[in-house]
Amino acid sequence: MKRIQKVLFALAAVAAVGWFSAEPALAQVTWGTTGGLRIVRAEGRTEVVNAIDFVAAANATSIADETVITITYDGDVTNNFTGDGDSIAPADLVECVEIAASGLCGLIADVRVDGSSFFIEFDATAVETGDRITVSGVRIDVANAGPGDLRATITSSGDPAGQRVTYTNPSPLVARARTSYDVTFEPSDNDLLICDPPEVAGGAGNVHFTVTIEELFSSSFATEDQEEDAGIEDDAGVDIDQGTVFRLRLTGVNAELTVEAAVVIDADDFPALAATISDDGEIVSDGDDVDFEVTIDGSDLGVVEEFDVEFDVFLDEGDDLDQETSTVNLEVRLDPVDDFDDEDSNILLYGPNGHSEDVFSILECLSFLLYQWPPNTGDGAYDTGMTLSNTGAAPDELDTQSSQTGPCNVYFYSLDGTSPAESPVTVGPLAPGETGTLVVSQVLADPFLGYAIAVCEFQWGHGYWFTSNFSPGAPFAQGAAATVLTNRKGQRDESRGQ
Repeated sequence: MKRIQKVLFALAAVAAVGWFSAEPALAQVTWGTTGGLRIVRAEGRTEVVNAIDFVAAANATSIADETVITITYDGDVTNNFTGDGDSIAPADLVECVEIAASGLCGLIADVRVDGSSFFIEFDATAVETGDRITVSGVRIDVANAGPGDLRATITSSGDPAGQRVTYTNPSPLVARARTSYDVTFEPSDNDLLICDPPEVAGGAGNVHFTVTIEELFSSSFATEDQEEDAGIEDDAGVDIDQGTVFRLRLTGVNAELTVEAAVVIDADDFPALAATISDDGEIVSDGDDVDFEVTIDGSDLGVVEEFDVEFDVFLDEGDDLDQETSTVNLEVRLDPVDDFDDEDSNILLYGPNGHSEDVFSILECLSFLLYQWPPNTGDGAYDTGMTLSNTGAAPDELDTQSSQTGPCNVYFYSLDGTSPAESPVTVGPLAPGETGTLVVSQVLADPFLGYAIAVCEFQWGHGYWFTSNFSPGAPFAQGAAATVLTNRKGQRDESRGQ
C-alpha cells in the first residue's frame, strides 16, 4: 500500500511540474509601488505628475495571461495621444527594465488610456525579483481635480485566482496641487479726461498703473525648457510650444489711446528671472480689448520670484479720442485658458483663473454744483440770483489745464420732486475765466421753491447764490457758495464740499 502511495505522489508531482512549466498561469507577484511629491499648478489642465515605480518584490514568480494593471489618477489623463506628428502613444510613458531575460518587458501586450485610468496589460510571463516598470510623464487635469494632494489608485484584474497581484502602496501620492501665483494691483492716481487726455507717456497727470505678479511656489514660473524637462525623457515627440505665459487684458480702453507696458524685474533680488512682452509693449487701441502676453524666459526653480508690469496710457498728439466714458479693468491670468481637447496641439492649458481690478476711469470733463435753496415766491417778495464760474483760468501754481470750455445746464427740482417745464436752463458756454449769471424769476415762468443742480461741461466749476426780500417792511438778504458735488461714480472737479 505504501508503495502505491509513493507512485501516485510521484505522478502528481510530475503533472504539477509540467503544468507550471508549460506557461505561468497564476499571478504571484507583489509590486513595491512608489510615487512622490511634485508641486503642480492648481490651475493647470495638463500638469505633469510624479512618476510611479513598480518594483517586483522578493519571491516574484509570474503574471497570468491578460492580467491588467490599472492606474486611476485623481484627474483625467491629458497627454496628447492624438496620433498626429506632435503626439505620443500611451506606451511611450512606460519604461520596463528586466533583471534577467524573464520576458517581462517583451510581454506587455497593450498600454491604453481612458479618462483618468491608465491600463497596462500583460501576456503570461515570468517575473524576476527586481524587475521594474516606471510610468512617467503623465499629465492630468488638475484644474478639474481641485487643489490638495493627488493620488493614483492601483488595482489589477484578469487574474483567475483573484488577488495574486498585490501592491505595497496601492494609492501612492503623485502630486500636490497649489494655487501658483498671486497678483497685486496699484491703480492709477489719475483718471483720463476726454477733454484733455495726456499726450505723452510719463509726467504729472499721466495715467500710470502697475501690477505685480508673484510666484506662490518656486517652480510655478517655469520656462519653456523647464516645462519640457518636467515631461518625459526626450519629450517623446510632444511639442511644448510655450512655458509660463501670462495674459494681461485691458477692457474699456477707448479707440486711439496708446497703451505702453514694460516688464520690470529687480535683478538684484531675482537675477535668474527674465520675461518678454508681446507687441514690443505698445498697442494703439481700436476700441476692443487690449491684450499683452508676458512669457517667462528665465526662472530659478529654487526661489520664489516676482515681477512688475508698468503701464502708461496716453493719446498721441493730433489723434482724436472716442467720446465715451468707461471704467478700465485689468485682468491677469495664466494662458492659454481652455478645456482640454484631444485634438488641441497646445499641450499646456489652464482652467479658468485670473485676478482683475479697475485701474483707471475715462471721464468727461464735468462739474456738479448744488444750489440748496434758491427761492422765487412769484409775488416780488423773495427772488434768487445765481452765478456759475469756469475757474480754469488760474495762477500757474494750480497746474490747471485751460482748454476746457462748455455750457452749464441748471436743473431745478421743486418741493414735490417735479421739474419746471423750463428746466434745465443753459448758461454759457463759458470759457476758462468766464462767469455766467441767472435770476430764477427770469428763467422760470412760475414761482419756485426747492433746490437746483448745475452740470457744467468743464472742470473746476464754482458758483454762488444770493436770495433777497426787498419788502419795505421786512428786508432780508442771504447768500452762500454752491456746494461742489461728487457724482455717483466718484468723479469730482475739486475736493468734496469745496
